[in-house]
Amino acid sequence: MEDAIDVAQEAAEGAEDRLVSAAAVAIALLATFMAFCGVKGDNTDYAIIQENADAMDQWAMYQAKSMKGYMFELQRDAFQAQMAVAGPGLSAAARRELTGMVQGYETTISRYEGEKEEIKLTAERHEKARDALNDVANKLDLAEVFLSLAVALMAITILTKRRWLFGMSVVPGLLGVLLGLAALAGLPFSVPLPSFLA
Repeated sequence: MEDAIDVAQEAAEGAEDRLVSAAAVAIALLATFMAFCGVKGDNTDYAIIQENADAMDQWAMYQAKSMKGYMFELQRDAFQAQMAVAGPGLSAAARRELTGMVQGYETTISRYEGEKEEIKLTAERHEKARDALNDVANKLDLAEVFLSLAVALMAITILTKRRWLFGMSVVPGLLGVLLGLAALAGLPFSVPLPSFLA
């Protein structure tokens, strides 16, 4: 009878050792992947800041071009008003000079409008890139949350040697890995969050 009890105890200890070993290896793997996600997340945050700064620079340039264009429009309008007020009493030479100035301002205004459109498109590209990077950063952040939860549950598994707890820790671990891989590979996988976490 004692032999059967000893065999059962050794089997239980062996199962506990395998559980502890599996949890330790899982912790090491998940922590390594979490560290990689953390570094990538930090780099992504810096890229978001840069894209946002580039977009703001472009919008500032757009605003400057708008202001300059408006100043040229005012000057053009002033010359057109001067010609209208003077009417036929304006000498031909003065009319040619004013007409040339008006045409020059119209050319400049048209150029500014074209430049503004290019600047706008560039700013919108930076905003789109920023938004895409923000999606990646959110996935990486969420991956770190799930991976941290899994590591904590696996550490408790090692302390308590509860197999069901190990099984429960696998769920956030898999979610964390899936989110991390989706972020790194640019896949559309995401997990909806309750509004209080968003």
